Amino acid sequence: MSPSELVPAERARLSGLSAARRTDYLTSRRAQRLATALAGLSRVDAGSSPARSTSIAHSGGWGACAAALGSVSEHVVGVGVDAEPLRRVSARAARFFLDPDEEAWLAGAQPSIRATEQIRMWTIKEAMFKADPDNAEHVLLDYRLPAPEARAGVAWRNAAAGNRAAPTFGYIHSTVVGVHLSVAVALRRSIPEIEPSLRRNESVQPITFDAVAERISAVLSVPVERLTPDSTLADLAADSFLLVEMVVDLQEEFDSIFTQAELRQVTKLSELVSLLQAHAGDGSVAAADPSDGFGR
Repeated sequence: MSPSELVPAERARLSGLSAARRTDYLTSRRAQRLATALAGLSRVDAGSSPARSTSIAHSGGWGACAAALGSVSEHVVGVGVDAEPLRRVSARAARFFLDPDEEAWLAGAQPSIRATEQIRMWTIKEAMFKADPDNAEHVLLDYRLPAPEARAGVAWRNAAAGNRAAPTFGYIHSTVVGVHLSVAVALRRSIPEIEPSLRRNESVQPITFDAVAERISAVLSVPVERLTPDSTLADLAADSFLLVEMVVDLQEEFDSIFTQAELRQVTKLSELVSLLQAHAGDGSVAAADPSDGFGR
C-alpha cells in the first residue's frame, strides 16, 4: 500500500524503518486493512482495549493480520499472529522460550525436522504473547504448550503476580510458501460451552480408509488406486520430511492429534487410519481439556 494511506502514527513508525523493513511494514498494514474490513471492524474497534481485536506480523516480504469475528468476540480477550521464514536456527536458543518438557520433546524429534519444529513453536508462543492482554508482565517461557507436537490446540500461561486469572489460548499453525504462520486467541478462562456450530470437529468428514487414501493421494500425488490397507508409510513417503508433511496434513484435515511416539509404531496405512480414528477430535480447541494428561 502507499505510505499516503497510513495514519500519522503509522507514517512516523515507517520513517524509522530500513528500506527492506518498510516493504514488510506496508504489506502487513495492507493485510490489516483487508482483515478489519472483512471482519466488519473499524480502526477504533481494531485497537480497542482491553480486547485486542487484530494483530499483525510481517517477515520476508509477507504480511499477515488476524482479526476476531463478531460471532466469537464476546469470548476473546486478544488475538495474536506471528510469521517467520524457514531458516537455520541455533538449538541453544530453545532454552530461552521452551520449558523442560517442550525441550525434551524437541530433542526427541527427528534431527531433520528439529529446526523447523523449533521455529514452529516460536511462532505459536509469539502469537500467544501478542494475544495476551497482560503480556507486559510475561516472557515466552511463561506460555506452555501441553502437546508440543500439535499444530492446533489449547495452551496455557502461568498466572501473573497477584494471582489474576490467566487466559486460555487456542492456536493453529500452518506453513505458507516457506513461512511459518501461527494464530492464537486469548480466551476468558471460564468461558461458556462454545456453540456446536463453531467447533472445528463438527465439520470434519468421517475418518474412513477411503477418505484418508484420497487425502494422501492429493498430498503426495500418488494414484489412489495404488493405496491399499497394506501400503507401507516408508513406500509412500520418499523421505522423513515428506512423511511429516503428509501426517500433519492428515491431522489437520481430520482434526486428529497424536504423538510422534505413537506414529513410530505405525508401518501400514491401515494402522495410520486406526490411529487417526482413535484420536478423532483431539485437535479441536473445543474438545481439548487441561486435565487430558498432557499437562504438568
